[in-house]
Amino acid sequence: MLKRWRHSLFVKIFIWFWLVIFSSVAMVFVTMEILHEKSERVATLKERKIFYHLLKNGEAKEFDYKVFKRRLPHRWRLYSIQPNIKKYSHFLEELHEEIEEFDGELIYFEFHRMAVIAGKEINGRMYVAIKKAHWRGALGDGREWLVGFILLSVITLFSALLGWYLSRPITQLQKATRQLAKGDFSLEMLRKQKRYDEVGLLAQDFVAMADDLEKLLASHQQLLRDVSHELRSPLTRLRIALGIAQKKDETNGSLLDREHEKISRAVNQVEYLISNILDLAKLQQNQLLDCEQLDAGAAISEWIEDAEPEITAKQLTLDVQLQESVKVCWDKALMQRAFDNVLRNAIRFAPESSQLTISLELQQSDRNQLIWTIKDQGPGVDPDNLESIFDAFVQEDESRGHEQPSYGLGLALVKRIVELHMGNVVAENLAADASGAQSGFAVAVSLPTP
Repeated sequence: MLKRWRHSLFVKIFIWFWLVIFSSVAMVFVTMEILHEKSERVATLKERKIFYHLLKNGEAKEFDYKVFKRRLPHRWRLYSIQPNIKKYSHFLEELHEEIEEFDGELIYFEFHRMAVIAGKEINGRMYVAIKKAHWRGALGDGREWLVGFILLSVITLFSALLGWYLSRPITQLQKATRQLAKGDFSLEMLRKQKRYDEVGLLAQDFVAMADDLEKLLASHQQLLRDVSHELRSPLTRLRIALGIAQKKDETNGSLLDREHEKISRAVNQVEYLISNILDLAKLQQNQLLDCEQLDAGAAISEWIEDAEPEITAKQLTLDVQLQESVKVCWDKALMQRAFDNVLRNAIRFAPESSQLTISLELQQSDRNQLIWTIKDQGPGVDPDNLESIFDAFVQEDESRGHEQPSYGLGLALVKRIVELHMGNVVAENLAADASGAQSGFAVAVSLPTP
């Protein structure tokens, strides 16, 4: 998670803008500090006139600690102070230091939100004129950190907003890419955004590309459906003609039985191919499942019994290891189709009198996974083809050395059905035995459990 954030575009933009702005502000502050004139200075002519006018005509109030707490006036007021009162010692120390620094001149300085005009002692008392200081003066007396804190907060806020503004469309494109990979061409987030900068134009191009892909995929699926349906009409006529020919042949001593059997097998293969093409096109277009609660072990046992005739015909030995009482939510018809395709594929390539291993186990972790595996002792697959055998029209027969042709649709259907159930399917060659011969081939399907 930390590595992902470290490489995030938002984090990079945020940090770079934050550093640039912070460095700029820091340089400004350093420059201001170097060039800053102290607020302590000799009173101006105007300030002198105000002070002496108050001293001559105004009534001096007694300076007390409440001056620091009450709301300060915006106009000058005259106060008198007894020089030796300890409770105002901090203010008096500042006052005496400034007066001594300017050799007894009438001075102006700022202290604790106050602007002060002060001079020499008169009749044993110190007279000062006080009013509320300018806002910049209010940040003195230990409050200078407020300026840095406020600026730092503003820099952080605007850097975060800028980083979010620039990285948000990239994040939307990333989500749209994932949607597109799952076959969802809606892309509502990208279609609703109203950006006309470079990123917005990129999003528009992405939406246009998605629309073109959707049309291309739809036309491809429609072509498959049309070709399949068109093939079924002559195939039906061929079946009828074959039936008539078989009846006529029966009357003539069954001279062409072998030829009729070959034609019948070819017709069955073509019909199986068409059925698989239609099923695959339907599954690629349809995202909905008719799920029901099942006991996985009981369902697989039932599906194994359906394949008993083929298993017996090749004299195969079954090693069945099923975990019981595992509840799942599957589309039973589709999952049976996937299991049946893998099982019959294993039966087909398994040597006679060999062993088939069928297992079902629940792996408990952060995310529980139910895994069913079918292993045969037949020839393996070229390692380079282990992933591609799940693609449509990719044949594994050359790798597995079987004379009967396959059209590469069975495992493609398996993969699509498993993906619709949010699962994963993998194939692997089993390790060689002691003699060095390939000991078999396995297909494993992992599915999430409720």
